[in-house]
Amino acid sequence: MTDDNRSGKTKKSIIVIGGGASGLMAAGTAAQAGAAVTLLEKNSVTARKLSITGNRRCNITNMCPIKEFPSHYYYSSRFLKHALYSFSNYDVISFFENLSISFHEEDRGRVLPVNDNGRTISIAFQKWALDQGVRLLPDMKVRKLLLKQDHVIGVIAENSSQQRLSFHGDAVILATGGKSYPQTGSTGDGYRLAGTAGHSVISPKPALTGLIVKGSTAGKLQGISLPDVIVSLWIDNKKVMSRREAIIFTHYGLSGPVILNISRAAVEGVIDERETMLSIDLIPDLDHEQIDMQLKRHFNGHGNRRFRTILEYYLPGKMPFVCCEDLNIRAEKPSSQVSAKERKKLRLWLKSLTLTVSSFRSFEEAVVTAGGVDRAEVDHKTMESRIIKNLYFAGEVMDIDGETGGYNLQAAFSTGRLAGLSACGKGL
Repeated sequence: MTDDNRSGKTKKSIIVIGGGASGLMAAGTAAQAGAAVTLLEKNSVTARKLSITGNRRCNITNMCPIKEFPSHYYYSSRFLKHALYSFSNYDVISFFENLSISFHEEDRGRVLPVNDNGRTISIAFQKWALDQGVRLLPDMKVRKLLLKQDHVIGVIAENSSQQRLSFHGDAVILATGGKSYPQTGSTGDGYRLAGTAGHSVISPKPALTGLIVKGSTAGKLQGISLPDVIVSLWIDNKKVMSRREAIIFTHYGLSGPVILNISRAAVEGVIDERETMLSIDLIPDLDHEQIDMQLKRHFNGHGNRRFRTILEYYLPGKMPFVCCEDLNIRAEKPSSQVSAKERKKLRLWLKSLTLTVSSFRSFEEAVVTAGGVDRAEVDHKTMESRIIKNLYFAGEVMDIDGETGGYNLQAAFSTGRLAGLSACGKGL
C-alpha cells in the first residue's frame, strides 16, 4: 500500500507490465480509480504497435452491434463477452473522442481517426494515462514475478543500464502482448513470466498473416488486388470456412483481408501437417450456371474475338494471360473454336481457383498472435489468474485473437479496462 496524504488512507499499489493498448488502458483505468500505478515498458516509448496497426491508420474498433462482436473471435467468444459488454465499441469511441480525436467509419464497420494517423491515438492515449497519475518507467525489462505462496507481490525488472530493480505491489497486471511484430517489443516475454507462475501457455502461432501456396500461379499474379472474392478453406477435403472480402496476390502466395481472416485455421492445418487448400471464387455474384450461360453468349456472339479478349471481361491486368497458361488454352485462339470442355475448365477456374497452402508468413508479418496464456486459467469476469492471486492479464498475452476490422484492439481495450478496475477492487 502507498500512503495518500490528502485523505489519510492508503492507495492500492498496482504494477502494470507492458505499455501497449491493453497495458495503457489497464494502467490509466486503475489510476483513475484511485490506485498508485507503476507502468513498466520495455521500449523507450509506449504503444509502438498501436501506432502502426492498420497500416499506421489505427482501426480502433468496429461499428457492428456489440451482440455480434463475440462471433468475430476465434474460440474465445464466451471468454470475452463480459469484458466486451462492460466496455463496448461505443465506449471505446467515446473514450477517444473525449481525448479530442475524431473518427469516421469505413467499409465493413471499421472505425479510424479522420486524420488516418495512428500515432495521434498513441500520443493522446499515453498522455491520458499520465494525466491519471500513472508512473511510467520506460526501458524496463521485467525479468521475474515475485511470488509468495499463491500470491504475486511484485516484480524484478532490469533497466537500460542492466541494473536490477525490485517493484512491490498489491497486484500485477501482465499486458505484454503476443509475438507478432516483434520489432515493436512483442517478443513473448509474458509467456515466460506466466509460465513461472504456473500458467499453461498454448503454443503461440502467427495469426492474421499471409499464406504461402504451392505452384507458380499466385506468383505470376503478384500485385493484383481483387476487391470482392469468396475464399473457402478446405482441410483434408472438408470445408472449414468461407469468407468474402478483398484478396491480394503476392510473390509468395496470398494476402489481403479475406486471407488474413482465414489464416488462423489454415496455419493450424499446416502445422498439423494436414492437406490445406484454398478455393477462390473470383466471380462471387454469379453461380456456375449463370457463368456458363454468359460464356456461351460471349463465345457464340463474338466468335472472331480472341480467347484472352473474352477473359478481359472477367479478369483484370495480366490475369487473362495467366488463366490461359493455367488452362493450357492459346490466348489468341478464336472464341468460336473454344470447345465445351475448355469452357468448363474456364468456368471452374473462375469459380474455384484452387491453391494448396504450403506454409505461412512469420510473426514478423503477422498482425496478431494465436495462442498464449490459457483462458481456462483466467477468470473472465475479472481477468484475474485462477492460479496466483492478485495476478491479472490483459490483451494479447492471453489466448484471444479475432478477425481484422478492429476486433483485436477492441479486445485489448476491453480486457485492459476490466483488469485495471478489478486489480484495484472496482469490479464490474
